[in-house]
Amino acid sequence: MNVRTKALLKLVGGLIGFLILYATLLKNGVGDGGQGSRLRVMALAVPGAFLLAGLIEVITGAPFQQVSTQWDSLQGWQRGILGILIVVVAVIVLMGTMVMFA
Repeated sequence: MNVRTKALLKLVGGLIGFLILYATLLKNGVGDGGQGSRLRVMALAVPGAFLLAGLIEVITGAPFQQVSTQWDSLQGWQRGILGILIVVVAVIVLMGTMVMFA
C-alpha cells in the first residue's frame, strides 16, 4: 500500500477517534476539575497523535520515522524558511481557534 494511502487511513482513523472522544466528553462533561478530569482530556491525545502523524505523512509523502532524516537533508536556509513558515501557520491556527471559541 502507498505511504500516502496508509497516512490517509491514519488521519481519518485518528480524526474519527478524536471526534468520538471529544463528543463524548462534551456530552458527559469534562468534570469539575477533580478526580479523573485530566485523564479524560489526556485520552484525546492518543487519537490526536495518530491524526497529526497521518497529516505529516500525507503532506511529506514519507513515513513518519523518515521525516527527521529528510528534514536534516535540507540546506540550512531551507530549514530556516520552512521552520518560520510552520511557526507562522501554527500561530495563525491557534489565534483563529482562540477567536472562534472565545
